[in-house]
Amino acid sequence: MEILNNKNLIYEKIKENKLTLLYFSSPTCGACMAIKEKLLFELKKYPKIKAFEIPPFNNEEILAHFNIFTFPAILLYIDGKEYIREARYVSIEKLVDDIDRLYNLSLN
Repeated sequence: MEILNNKNLIYEKIKENKLTLLYFSSPTCGACMAIKEKLLFELKKYPKIKAFEIPPFNNEEILAHFNIFTFPAILLYIDGKEYIREARYVSIEKLVDDIDRLYNLSLN
């Protein structure tokens, strides 16, 4: 998962990739680390999704712009539009089901 620290670069990645996942986390968040590990494992099933991690430090403007108030937060964009937003209490099973459904719809 590539790390992004620049709002313009984040928007560029959202525009240039059909499927973009943004993962907002904090290194001091134990749940974030566990979810990231599971998420990376599950994303192997979806090679067309480009995933990026946005760290919290010195990125307050980015967090405010994307309305991120808690960690972890996961956003999935398809063709530049937000389709999934999960935060804090993330069910990996539900998230993967939602990603799978949208992934298959977006490729057809």
